[in-house]
Amino acid sequence: MSKEQAVLTSLVEMIKTADWPTGHRLPPERELAETFGASRSTMRNALRVLQTRGVLEVRRGSGCYLRSRHGLDLCLLAAGGVGDGPERLEACYVVLPPLAALCAERVTPQGLLDLEECMVALSRAIFSRNVEAVREETSLFLRTMAEEAANATLEAAMDSLCPRSKSLFNIFFSLEDYEREEVFGDHVKILHALKRRDAPESRRMMEERILRLCRLMEKYEGAAFSDFLRREMDHRQASV
Repeated sequence: MSKEQAVLTSLVEMIKTADWPTGHRLPPERELAETFGASRSTMRNALRVLQTRGVLEVRRGSGCYLRSRHGLDLCLLAAGGVGDGPERLEACYVVLPPLAALCAERVTPQGLLDLEECMVALSRAIFSRNVEAVREETSLFLRTMAEEAANATLEAAMDSLCPRSKSLFNIFFSLEDYEREEVFGDHVKILHALKRRDAPESRRMMEERILRLCRLMEKYEGAAFSDFLRREMDHRQASV
């Protein structure tokens, strides 16, 4: 079980056993992170899983409030996510580029600040060679985009698509320096496109990011992709 899944399980158990009425304000995120021995980003991811499942209501500047206890067990089932590797990347390629375009049209100033914070944290994680932190911050970056797209269904889908797989992250620091820089650079390009509110460019940058991950998985893990993704990879490579 990953740290994120363990924290989510503990949080669900806390809500199940606590005598909290609907509308009760949960302890602050920082306090919860200390209670569960988790990073702020891991705690935030767990809270957002419960938010997208309708258990919590997150009010910016105010905190998290208990909305309903229904669906708590479904939150744990959702934490398992979809299959790892090529199938997950194929699903990401279908869902994430349009989501990035929608986010470009709807992202708030605070959302842009949150995404910038993710980028800074991701840069630190890469510098410190912390694989788990790289995975957490990548996941938080994508979840923040889904939240800023302001579509609850897409937020729920992101819970399955956010990277829990260790396949790429286990080899991340075995990549060539330029390859790691390119992976980080893809996030920077997406953020810049979002700041310009350029929906087509946001979509294209997200496509490039996912296809780059596919090529790295193929190179270092020998991953085999569907004919659909193979055509997309070949087409994008030929156009470079």
